Amino acid sequence: MDSSYTAFHFWSGHRRHLIDEHNFFVSQARERLFSKFDDEEMKSAAEAHADETWEGMGRHFDPDRHDPGDFAEQAYEAGMDLYLSLCDMREQVLFAILVSIFHRWEKEIRDWLVREMQHWLPDETAFRRVWSSSFVEVLNLLKDLGLDVREKPYYKALDACRLMVNVHKHGDGKSLDDLKRRYPELIASEEEIGQDRELALLWKDHTSLQISVEQFEIVSDAIVQFWNDLPETITLGEIKKLPKWLLDAAPSMSVK
Repeated sequence: MDSSYTAFHFWSGHRRHLIDEHNFFVSQARERLFSKFDDEEMKSAAEAHADETWEGMGRHFDPDRHDPGDFAEQAYEAGMDLYLSLCDMREQVLFAILVSIFHRWEKEIRDWLVREMQHWLPDETAFRRVWSSSFVEVLNLLKDLGLDVREKPYYKALDACRLMVNVHKHGDGKSLDDLKRRYPELIASEEEIGQDRELALLWKDHTSLQISVEQFEIVSDAIVQFWNDLPETITLGEIKKLPKWLLDAAPSMSVK
């Protein structure tokens, strides 16, 4: 096959469609979900709940048997419980949306790779291999195609997101170890790391995973930057090599 043959084409309309869909999803998440978890609003809700609890308890107050201080403390604790529950819910919503945009982005990459390969690579085994390959293998393939994502300034955001998604899904394991080593700020506070990094991270597990709206925005921007960086055309001659896992799936294929 001629080396000038366009092996991969990333049509500008498709690029725009993917970015627009991503931006729409993120903007709607901000408007319809994140806005519901404004910290001041959650504090107000907690205070209102504490007041309601106090008023409800007051209807059963007996000065001969009850201490108003105990009632006040219980009302305060009820408000704090609500606030902490809302904070936990906010974090879970953030994680859910983060997982969603990351997996959607990853599937769209694989889908594009397979659809383009179908024009010049007839082996169905290779296509299945693209879908079953690891994220690292996909990055290696993109590097062979001319886009070395690891060299891009936004790679850290995507890599950290991948590890957070794995830790959130699977709990303790290799991804947690990698996260501690590469992005400790996502598992421990700056103060903890500054005092004794090794000790601070030693006792951290998947329940210590931290996420913020700011981190979500960084990942969202990184995905857009990736789509903008993907070359519009890649010829067979521009492909440095096909990775071994792909050649094993389609041994008759070679790039010359």
